[in-house]
Amino acid sequence: MLKSAHCLDEVQSVITENELSLLYISAPNCGVCHAILPKLENMLSLLPEIATVQADIAQIPEMASVFHALTVPVAIMFYQGKEVWRMAKFFRFAELESELDRWVNFANA
Repeated sequence: MLKSAHCLDEVQSVITENELSLLYISAPNCGVCHAILPKLENMLSLLPEIATVQADIAQIPEMASVFHALTVPVAIMFYQGKEVWRMAKFFRFAELESELDRWVNFANA
């Protein structure tokens, strides 16, 4: 299960304290966000090297500007605190899995 953040500081903490992290931004009234979440959680459970955090854009609206999240859902991968990859709105799970594996392999090299 993705760790839930309730403020921007919690999100930033996960990103800065971990070599690899993934931020999942969703909204409470987004059906796609809720449909994607179980599959994303399952995929990430197999990759313990990636610290994960989920944030509700309605609860933390400043995330829209901080992370340039113009739509939901959005998943953003960070390496050493810097954004290296993102997927928004339409999730292609084969591409997502490939990117997650690539960054885990890169970090472990």
